[in-house]
Amino acid sequence: MADPAIDEAGLEAARLLLQRTGISPLDLVAGVAARPAPPTFADYVPVIAASTSASLLRAYGTYWDRFVERWGTRRIDEVTPSEIRALITALLGRLADDLHACARVFASPVDQPASEALSGEHVQDRRA
Repeated sequence: MADPAIDEAGLEAARLLLQRTGISPLDLVAGVAARPAPPTFADYVPVIAASTSASLLRAYGTYWDRFVERWGTRRIDEVTPSEIRALITALLGRLADDLHACARVFASPVDQPASEALSGEHVQDRRA
């Protein structure tokens, strides 16, 4: 060997690995075949939706729709974890607002403190 820094045992291990995996040294220098670009959200979400059950589509479909609305033209590998976290936070914030609004609608006709409403004192016993 011309280069004393090359470890003979390491080189032999590499040859053995190449042989067992069916890779030739030419495969290593020829380059890797080009992979197709990852799909966009607009392309990929319908594929996922079409392959899921109706119950999963009901559970997750609205979220997938939000992904397409927000990131439809972006590739699925371009969105960062912080962007996903921000979207979830926004969606949960809207959900919390909706729940609070719903609670106000249902609580407003009662027009009494929550402790009384929860105690059941306002409910008449209709058993007779």
